[in-house]
Amino acid sequence: VTSFGITNYNKSQERAYRKTAESQLGLIKKAQQLYHSRYEQYYPVTGTGDKDLSAINRDLHLYIQAGGFTYQCMNTNDNQTYDCRAVRTGNGYTITVTHDSEPTCTGSCP
Repeated sequence: VTSFGITNYNKSQERAYRKTAESQLGLIKKAQQLYHSRYEQYYPVTGTGDKDLSAINRDLHLYIQAGGFTYQCMNTNDNQTYDCRAVRTGNGYTITVTHDSEPTCTGSCP
């Protein structure tokens, strides 16, 4: 019985982590829209490389906490699209948001 309770608790906790990461990526998407309206391109600018959470927070003026995820944004298609991800290391899933999609989970999603 105890094992069953712990398993359910862990699954619930992981679902909460996922929802938090989806919410954080939603904030990144809104910040990307603002960035695009100001500069007519998405962040990060082509040629500057992929950006980690520290750079994302600094450059998009956010305060996102990692919470067990590794965040990354990359530019695709000459500044007209982007791909931002939250990877849950050790749990086998990734949540992705793009300029034309809401946060989507792939892999072993809880």
